[in-house]
Amino acid sequence: MSWEDRLSDDKMSEILGVDLRTLYGLTQQELNQINHQLYQKKIISKTKYYQFQGESNRYKMINDTWEEISKKGEEYVKIFGYLLRQAKPGLFTTAQREDRSYAGDGNCLSGPATSPQKLTKMPCYLMNKKPHGIAVIFNQVNYTNSKPREGSWKDALALEKIFSKFNYAPKIWDSLSKAEIEQKIQEYSATGAHVNYDSFICVFLSHGNRKLITDKNDKKDVVDCIIAKDSGEIYLQDVYDQFSGHKCPSLVGKPKIFITQACRGDDQGEGVPVPNPSGTLYATDNISNSDKPGNLRHPYSDFLMAYSTVQNFQSLRDPENGSWFIQELVRELESNYKSFDLLDMLTNVNRRLQNYVINEESKSYMQQPLFESSLSKKFYFSDA
Repeated sequence: MSWEDRLSDDKMSEILGVDLRTLYGLTQQELNQINHQLYQKKIISKTKYYQFQGESNRYKMINDTWEEISKKGEEYVKIFGYLLRQAKPGLFTTAQREDRSYAGDGNCLSGPATSPQKLTKMPCYLMNKKPHGIAVIFNQVNYTNSKPREGSWKDALALEKIFSKFNYAPKIWDSLSKAEIEQKIQEYSATGAHVNYDSFICVFLSHGNRKLITDKNDKKDVVDCIIAKDSGEIYLQDVYDQFSGHKCPSLVGKPKIFITQACRGDDQGEGVPVPNPSGTLYATDNISNSDKPGNLRHPYSDFLMAYSTVQNFQSLRDPENGSWFIQELVRELESNYKSFDLLDMLTNVNRRLQNYVINEESKSYMQQPLFESSLSKKFYFSDA
């Protein structure tokens, strides 16, 4: 039996409601894209993925993919049909055949393969390079004129471990001076290696503050800075500028993730009572601890900046166990990376930190993380 005859099986037509002959019009690139998405969501194995990608006969590739998916059950068949429809609009012969729970304009599943009902209309950033990118961690522990940031190595090693799991190339820099940090930032910005990667991650574990500065036009502004080993100040906006589209074109259209564990001022986060719907007070436990890209991008597109605290406030760190923010972030990444995108996980971290309270005499102190995003797609970590 020819591959064309095998593809004409009534069972496939019944389940997918698709004009099978139109599958012959799928290009090799479209087929590769579909199989990559199936692999990313662990619907097909790594072995099968490379087997399909290496198949030069398109008919055989479609047939083998279908046979693999059909063995897994109806829900996975629906996902396969959805991906086919995204790769080839108009593929389905009738609107009645479309499963409305899978309708949408995106190309991304927002949940694990075991939860195919979690489909989002939002597109996802492509994550198909190995490694996915560089994950640089500036771990500022020791200072010339102040005490060490005890517990910071707990954070650095936890981040190194989780980024390695997610197929990044982590690098920890220990207690650098201002000039050394600026040199490393310049090197990471100027390197051409980003063309071989999907994204870039930069983490600062440091003392920090907010500074009043005056520019050359005598305009005043308050900016965030991290403190180097020699007490030199690195303005975070200057760091972000180095990875803008103008200065780092190899990262245009790719996510640039910046995570900062540092104080952003001297204020303490004194807790306030929150009324619940019944009008009583909520008591907190006392815890001791495309989509195809267009031709143009804004130079500050595809950035995400996650801060351990809001502006003007201190950030808390346990000398033995590490910082509240980084430890909760790592726990969230380990637990939910298969189910949620990065913004959802950061939102979960925001919520979890609301349960962390320091009670001193008649006052309770808390910490509120914050993130800012110009991401234009869903960003998922993967251990594949």
